[in-house]
Amino acid sequence: MILTKTIKSYAKINLWLNVGSKRPDGYHDVESVMQQVTLFDYVTVLRDTDTTARGVRITCTDRLVPSDDRNIAAKCAMAFMEKFNINSEVSVSIDKRIPVAAGLAGGSTDGAAVLSIMNSIFDVNAPMDELCAIAAKLGADIPFCLIGGTCTASGIGEVLTPVKTPELPYHILICNAGHGISTPEAYRMLDETPASESAHLPPMDGILRVLRDGLLPGTLYNSFERVILPIHPEAAQIRRDMLTLGAESALMSGSGPSVFGLFPDAEVRDRAKAFFDMKGILAMPCEPVMKKIK
Repeated sequence: MILTKTIKSYAKINLWLNVGSKRPDGYHDVESVMQQVTLFDYVTVLRDTDTTARGVRITCTDRLVPSDDRNIAAKCAMAFMEKFNINSEVSVSIDKRIPVAAGLAGGSTDGAAVLSIMNSIFDVNAPMDELCAIAAKLGADIPFCLIGGTCTASGIGEVLTPVKTPELPYHILICNAGHGISTPEAYRMLDETPASESAHLPPMDGILRVLRDGLLPGTLYNSFERVILPIHPEAAQIRRDMLTLGAESALMSGSGPSVFGLFPDAEVRDRAKAFFDMKGILAMPCEPVMKKIK
């Protein structure tokens, strides 16, 4: 019987993200192309076999992460036990490497890792669609973090379609200036600032065609940039610097303020990292995570 397990929980970036109107349930309709990347946290779950009390203990190396029932990983653990009528205590340990509140799904991917681990250590072996159904009730990005690879997303982000691509020809650099942004606050700002550029959106289908051909996407889009970059000029400057330093494309990820650049050459990417290191900006090189699609 497996009592404990540790896995990597991978971050994500949005190659294309259009946020639609607010729904009656409080969520927003979105269209997105999501890409999993090799920047990761370590998540460990320990199962206690000496108790029938249902509970979750959370520890994390980052003090900004809540260690109570506000934590997404804790919510995922409790939801899993409730769904499958499991009475146990579990300890979740998160070795945090993905910046907090950075638009990289750092909390969501930890929650997805907990669902995946608990499915294994409690011998439930639920299929992926069942895990995703649990995840969708707790956070819009969690289902994607379970599936991974390259996907289109619609609905609130829970309607996922894997994109069949060859090995993608880019090397990624993610920069974070250290100013976290609340996702609900970012959505609130979008709601209060009507879009004016909707008629000029680059088509999502164009990016998909490029990815399926194994090419580097030159046109990226993120609705959040129009409300976040004006109040975070350091993120806007990082985006400009990425392009000057050789990135083929650069974009803010999710609700920000992290900015990523897609570089056709790893050495050029690494020289860009050295530039941001000298400026005291957290720069994290990574690669796309690819999933085989039958």
